[in-house]
Amino acid sequence: MLAPGAEYGPAKQWPAARFAQVAQRWLERFATHSSSQFMASLPTPGVVVLGGPKDQAISAQIVALLPDNLRARALVLAGQTILDQAIAILGAAAHLVTNDSGLMHVGAALGVPLQAVYGSSSPVHTPPLSAKATTHWLHLACSPCFQRICPLGHTDCLNKLGAEMVIQAMKKQS
Repeated sequence: MLAPGAEYGPAKQWPAARFAQVAQRWLERFATHSSSQFMASLPTPGVVVLGGPKDQAISAQIVALLPDNLRARALVLAGQTILDQAIAILGAAAHLVTNDSGLMHVGAALGVPLQAVYGSSSPVHTPPLSAKATTHWLHLACSPCFQRICPLGHTDCLNKLGAEMVIQAMKKQS
């Protein structure tokens, strides 16, 4: 599950390309996990992109960045659920990759294994309160700035945080 939204602003929002890289690796990993004829006939796990109406554009962008053969296994529910539905969907997630956001805190409260990406905010101030959470923060000199938009114009705190760091942490949680 992906939650790419960040209500506070773009300085808290990991790039769509990074979310897409994580989704692609997840989908590829499970595309080859069928060791028997029976298992091969079952649907493989997909990726759900969850968020509010303001998150529809980035959610669509993430799915568009996936290779053609994987795109059908991604479901965008951003802007299509009410809070109780989102909570139920989150509760069923095997993993959650998210920015520092409200859905991050909901996922943590539900005990979902999660990867929380921090940019302009700090996991020291707003951590996911769960033993199943891993935070990703680069500790750059300019971060945390707690600004909605990067005052330096580069958003390095998010742009330099690669998908591989998150992917490796997800593997450890599996």
